[in-house]
Amino acid sequence: MEDIKPFEPLWIFRKNIKYLRKQNGLTQKQLATLLGVSEQTIYNWEREDSPDVKGSPTLKTIFKLREIFSVSLDDLFLTDLWNNL
Repeated sequence: MEDIKPFEPLWIFRKNIKYLRKQNGLTQKQLATLLGVSEQTIYNWEREDSPDVKGSPTLKTIFKLREIFSVSLDDLFLTDLWNNL
């Protein structure tokens, strides 16, 4: 198995959230409402160029995302869904 670099799962997460949100026809505002976070929070999560981990979602929010998009935790953080689906 290939080694995962530090922060690579966060980068994958950022791309996957944007991909899943668009595939489900949701705006950033709609997803924010479903999760109980701000639209700015969703924007920050989707920023691929940001190394900031302070703005990462809480565990509770990650589980909500998993439920909303019907994906596993591995799918959210380790699988490049934008290439595999």
